[in-house]
Amino acid sequence: MHALEAQQISLKVYLEDGNAPNMDALIPVFHAWISDRTLDETIIDVADYRHLKHGPALLLAGLDANYTLDNTDGSFGFIYTRKRGGPTDFQARLNDAFKRVLSACALLETNETLTPAP
Repeated sequence: MHALEAQQISLKVYLEDGNAPNMDALIPVFHAWISDRTLDETIIDVADYRHLKHGPALLLAGLDANYTLDNTDGSFGFIYTRKRGGPTDFQARLNDAFKRVLSACALLETNETLTPAP
């Protein structure tokens, strides 16, 4: 298989300061995303992996894609992984992955329960 025919795409957006976010506050936000169908795809579960020192911390598991708060490389970031489906053209798949991870990051940045009061 040629690299541009890759079916799975993962993109990581690093947190600005690299510090761990408030995981206890994130879990209910992620559950709300599932129940409110906030994301434009089917997300089915939230898994807590905070016990791993350098690994995924929180996982939003979906049918076609996962969203992961990750610390695998020692720096926290938010990963979008398209597992299957999506656009058939590689460039369109890549553009879609960027759009989805950045949209999810924007949702986190503007969430009132996660944003500290001024």
